Amino acid sequence: SDIVNLVNTLEEKNLTKTITDTLILIKSMLNKAVENDYIYKNVAIGITAKKRTKTEKVPLTPEIIDKIKELAKTNDNAFMVLFLIYTGLRRGEIIPLKYKDIDIDKKLINVNKAVYIATNQPEIKDTKNHENRKVPIFDILYDKLTEMKQNHKNDDYVFPSKHNKIMSQTSIRRKLDNVLHLLN
Repeated sequence: SDIVNLVNTLEEKNLTKTITDTLILIKSMLNKAVENDYIYKNVAIGITAKKRTKTEKVPLTPEIIDKIKELAKTNDNAFMVLFLIYTGLRRGEIIPLKYKDIDIDKKLINVNKAVYIATNQPEIKDTKNHENRKVPIFDILYDKLTEMKQNHKNDDYVFPSKHNKIMSQTSIRRKLDNVLHLLN
């Protein structure tokens, strides 16, 4: 009953991954206790987490995009979100993006790499279809990108972690969470 109560408490908090990890640990511990004759039966066998239904993705509304535009004037994280919206790049493509990949004069971004994130650390790989592509820089991004490029070396990441390194999964999640928080 204690294990079921724990699972129910975690389900109320919508902590699906935590439930799964916790049940694996508890079952493993109890299996070891059975092996060592401390208990005669693993009482956690048969306890499972409920399948979580995925929430439906909905497109951003024009009102939310307007809020992001306004916020992007003063917040670099919001500018990153605006950049994603107006370039169509994937998160895995903006993480390794460097200033040398941006041709300000021709208003083009050369997308030539992406990242695969395993255990929170990014590993650089080819793009999804293994081809380089040129993405136009729209006017809404141009002035801010020009200013950013003038203040950095070509080898610098356009959207770095707080230590000016390539972003990890945690870094990008924090930046996106920050924008969501500011947007309410």
